[in-house]
Amino acid sequence: MLTYNGQVHRLEMNIVGMEAVCSRNEKSNYFKVSRLWKEFNSKLSNIKNRVNRSSWQKFGIYYNSTGTNFNYMACIPVLKFEQTPPGFIEKKIPSLTYLEFIHTGSIEDIYSSVKVIYRKHLKEMNIQPLDQERIGVNHFEEYGKGFHWKRHDSELKILIPVGFRSSNPNLSKPELVRSQR
Repeated sequence: MLTYNGQVHRLEMNIVGMEAVCSRNEKSNYFKVSRLWKEFNSKLSNIKNRVNRSSWQKFGIYYNSTGTNFNYMACIPVLKFEQTPPGFIEKKIPSLTYLEFIHTGSIEDIYSSVKVIYRKHLKEMNIQPLDQERIGVNHFEEYGKGFHWKRHDSELKILIPVGFRSSNPNLSKPELVRSQR
């Protein structure tokens, strides 16, 4: 099940993680990303400067989409880039406004939810996601305490970057990038 949860603003975030190059083969990607998460979780204790060690907050970042391949990064936020372990990469996510969707159900159904967002919801809202070349990310998933891999009641957030906060402090609405139709 997919639920639109509104617009949210996220502050700039430093993340450290491990990546895999994925294709458009959903089944292959599911196994590749599952292996990546197992390896990442086994090395999690090597990451210094984690934002909140007691928090169960992890991210799956999609970027460098070429139409046939994309990169997927299993990661966590860090206070600063320092003593990043070998095999890990660093990435900075800019302060942006996102459309937030809640995916409820097994992680095996995540691709269906992402397709519905891009093919249906964004078109109906007449909103164009920000250019990945400009911001370095297509979209990301946030895994919190409600995430339980294959359970039917598992929840995760899918965040689609759509706007920048205005530099004018008197404006409270984000500047959204609308499709030109």
